Formats: sequence, C-alpha cells, structure tokens
Amino acid sequence: MTGGMTGGKTGGLSLPPLYTPVVIAGTARDARDVAEGLARDGAEAGTFVFVDRADRLDCAIVLCPDDTLAASRPAAIAAVLALSDALGAVCPAGVECDLAWPGGIRVNGGIVGGIGLSAAEAAGEDDVPAWMVAAAILHIAPGPAPAADEAAGRAWLALEGCAGAAPRDLAESFARHFLKWTDLWLESGLAPLARHWVHRATLNAPDTVVSVAGDLVAGTILGLDDSGGLILDAGGKRRVIGLGPRVESVPDAQ
Repeated sequence: MTGGMTGGKTGGLSLPPLYTPVVIAGTARDARDVAEGLARDGAEAGTFVFVDRADRLDCAIVLCPDDTLAASRPAAIAAVLALSDALGAVCPAGVECDLAWPGGIRVNGGIVGGIGLSAAEAAGEDDVPAWMVAAAILHIAPGPAPAADEAAGRAWLALEGCAGAAPRDLAESFARHFLKWTDLWLESGLAPLARHWVHRATLNAPDTVVSVAGDLVAGTILGLDDSGGLILDAGGKRRVIGLGPRVESVPDAQ
C-alpha cells in the first residue's frame, strides 16, 4: 500500500502521520460510503474517515494498492486483527472476544461489528485497483430496534461489559494497529497474520458455519490459505472459501 500523506489531529482525532483525518459529525452518512466517494474523486491513500457519533465506531481508510486485487484482498485480515486489538484494549477480563468469518467480531457470542473491504468497481482479480477501502464498525449502544438486532445475533459493547468504549479511542487504536499488521504482512507475508486470525477465531471452538452463495456450510477451521481464503474440514472434505469481491462486516451465519 502506498502513501505520501500528511497527518495530525483534526476534530480531536489523533492519528499516526501516515493518515489524513476526515471527521464527519452526525449519523446521516456512513464512513465507508464517504471514503469510497473520496477514493473515486482521487483521495490519497491514508485518508481516514471518522463519523463522530456516540453509539458506534464508524471509520474507514482509503488504500491505494501496489498489487492486484486478488493479492491485495488479504488487507481484510489485517483490518480485522487491528479492530480486534483495538477492542481488546477496552474489554475487561471475563469478556469473551473472538472472530467470525469473514470479517465479524463477536463479544460473548454476539456480533458487535467487524470490518468491510471494497475496491474500485472496474477492478478485476488480476488488475491493480485504483483504490480500496477498509472500513470498521463496532456497535456500542442499542439503536431504535434492539429486539430485532438481538434476534439476528447482534450485540452491543455497552451491554456486554465494555461500557467504557469510546469511538474516538477505538478509531485511533484501530488506525495504529492497522499499520502494524499491514507492515507485518508486507514484510513477512500473510502466514503470521493467518496464525493470529485462526487463534482468535477458534478461542471458543474450531467449528463454524459460513454462508457461501446463500448456502450454509458447516466445518472445522483448519487455517487460511495464501490469499486469505478460509480452509475448512467440511464433513471430512477439505474446502477453501475465498474472500469475496466485497467483504462485509457481519457474516450471514454465526
């Protein structure tokens, strides 16, 4: 991922110097949508969009890959590890945090958010995309329809023992940890990130259920392949489920 950005403190958001903060007040716009729009208009790598709201973390980073879309997509793994690190810093002892494929984060068994990854629409697997966006969301307090969200397996940090989680602190921590994991990926390949992802995804159990083209696939997590695909033992058969063209924050099945 290439840079050449300025950094600093904007609207109270303090980030490493490789980022350019863009702080948006209110809840009417999503950071991911804003970042994608800025990327289409030529925003530089490291543009960091933060939606300033109290009920959730909502931020997104513009990336400018040097490699093909297929080779750059494991940025999703770096992003979810970074968000997991940020969350781990505010979760007290006894709160169970683990990862759900492809980009979800669970607390005490409920999905509290996760990461999303998107790329320029015209990019094919063997093309170098003009831009990518890595977005992060963590739900802190319930919205207007908490019962429906609970029925869908959703949870909120404030109700799971993490009442002290502050969106700005989480955003700044996510930004720092994303640089750390991205640097490790670029220096050492995906293998060390894959080991950490598998460890965090199997803290409670190695078994999982994932949705593939609308079908549910149950299996035991064996690892990640070189492109970030999930390797499963599905009924005694080895199956690899690749990261899709648009990684979503919350998986279809938990």
